[in-house]
Amino acid sequence: MKPRSGFAVTSLGLGILVIIFSVLAVLSVNYTETDTLWGIWIPATIVIAFLTVIFGAIGIGQTGKSSNHRGRGFAIAGLCLGIIEIGLFILIFFIITRPVY
Repeated sequence: MKPRSGFAVTSLGLGILVIIFSVLAVLSVNYTETDTLWGIWIPATIVIAFLTVIFGAIGIGQTGKSSNHRGRGFAIAGLCLGIIEIGLFILIFFIITRPVY
């Protein structure tokens, strides 16, 4: 049996972690002052989302048809979670920072 790609598993794990961090970031906006928004949750979410995308892309490359690794579904799921999270972050960022008239 082929070994599972470490990058694929890491991508999926980070994708799940980035969803948890984004929920914590949204909760920190609702229950505390806006200054704490940039404290830990938003930077951590951004960094982990980009790492998720990078590791997912590497994992997909490692699990190609002529590869000795498996776990392509993990890599694709992690890549999708990372891309969705980056898109949500951009959307939420523009909603939060829009001027109020």
